[in-house]
Amino acid sequence: MGPTSRRYLLLGGLLLLPALCAACDLTLYSSSIQHCETDFEVQMNWTDPQGWCDWTVLSSLYNDLTVCTEMLAYTLQCEWPNPEVDSLFVGVHGRWLKACPRYIVPLRDPPLFVLVPLILAPVLSTLLVTALIVWLGKRSEGML
Repeated sequence: MGPTSRRYLLLGGLLLLPALCAACDLTLYSSSIQHCETDFEVQMNWTDPQGWCDWTVLSSLYNDLTVCTEMLAYTLQCEWPNPEVDSLFVGVHGRWLKACPRYIVPLRDPPLFVLVPLILAPVLSTLLVTALIVWLGKRSEGML
């Protein structure tokens, strides 16, 4: 658990008392997740803009944002995910990730030393099972 996650745990602990007294207060939850978004924005501003589209860089920041919203939802006894979280993540994607390319890395065939066994194994096993069934069928014909 990173330092940011610990901070969210503390924030969740501070919000625990009101949550024990009532069901989910969406107004309080909506205002509380703004702290999560603010923390994410601060971390993104510290990140090199060249790394904004690199998932290896973003994954920990994105995870911290997710954990923050989950902890607040749990603490305030709100469902997660919910419309507020959805709009928060849509806003985050629209602001920070809109310039990222949407291309998918083209898939390639595996090398032949992998591909050939993957093709031959089911073909040969099908032939073997078929031959075995025919052989057993001919062997048992005379016994009836």
